[in-house]
Amino acid sequence: MSSKVYVISTGLGCDRSRCLESVASQRGVAFEHRWVDAAEQCPPVPAIDNVRALLEGVPDDGIVAWVDLDDRLVRDDALSLVSRAHDRGAWVTWGQFKCCDGRPGFAAPYLPTESVRSSPWRATHLKTWRAGLFRRIRPEHLVNPLAIDFAVMFPCIEMAGMDRCTVISDVLYEYNQGASYEWNADDAGRQAERDAAMWLRTLPPYARLDAL
Repeated sequence: MSSKVYVISTGLGCDRSRCLESVASQRGVAFEHRWVDAAEQCPPVPAIDNVRALLEGVPDDGIVAWVDLDDRLVRDDALSLVSRAHDRGAWVTWGQFKCCDGRPGFAAPYLPTESVRSSPWRATHLKTWRAGLFRRIRPEHLVNPLAIDFAVMFPCIEMAGMDRCTVISDVLYEYNQGASYEWNADDAGRQAERDAAMWLRTLPPYARLDAL
């Protein structure tokens, strides 16, 4: 039996039915879906704080799959494929997705010699990592609510090392681009997101870990 996967999902007043149904349909692997809609919190809690709370009790070597509450998994063996990749030694995985309008995703591997912070962004949906990696991210690097994907994946990849990262080429995930911040923000908001991403790219890399 493949290792258990902890699925975490956050959102803000979105239609979560497709996400919940897609996770519930998974087969061939033990999993637990933990989710929260910040619109039901008073006041709403920032997404990264909700992620942190959803990870409470997950062991450091636990496999975490990050599925936004307004997106969905497109295969009923998506979590099984992820679990098997981790059982083969991965600490981090990503890829592949499609947009809900049919456009293909851009997930791809990095070369062993590449710096993930200075290279074009490719470590995208479906993103998975071991819980202990997230817990070692410095809190001051998670304070900006924008560019959260960068803030989490950059250090997780660096702490895992490229040799413990796996890119899954099969399309596992559907991205609802119409609900994204970039799609709905004004010019100032999109610039703020770019500024947040640039700041994260300037931070020094995390050291590779020998153990979780």
